[in-house]
Amino acid sequence: MDRAPVVRSFDAEFLNRLVNDPSTEAGRLGLKDLDLTEVLADHDNVFLANDYGGFLFVRDRDVYEVHTNFLPRGRGAKVYDAARAAAFFMFTETDCLAIRTMVPRGNVAAKALTERMGFTRWGDTEVNGVECGLYMLTLKEWCRRHKCR
Repeated sequence: MDRAPVVRSFDAEFLNRLVNDPSTEAGRLGLKDLDLTEVLADHDNVFLANDYGGFLFVRDRDVYEVHTNFLPRGRGAKVYDAARAAAFFMFTETDCLAIRTMVPRGNVAAKALTERMGFTRWGDTEVNGVECGLYMLTLKEWCRRHKCR
């Protein structure tokens, strides 16, 4: 892959390896044999990736739900840089007006990344029996945070 923080990818094999890796959130939640080939084949959805993982944005009109999956060697500051690049891509290269995400209770790293990116907590939800915080980042808030002019 490119040396940019993230690039758009249509590599379903790579995405499926990521989401099924025991070290990623889906693996820790006990979800197995996930196949996101059809999700990725829908060009309304966007997968932005690097060699260590990526962000899958699933479109719901002008709101995209983001799922973050990075292998351990790609975590930390690298993910923040990749997340900034991903938000820039989504807000400047697509019709995205807001990004939604769910952070499982107890996932301290995911919560820190989400809050550092400027997402606002909108409430609580449950995903596959796991309690999660529901967060949103709107185009307007992203522009304010990054002083878009």
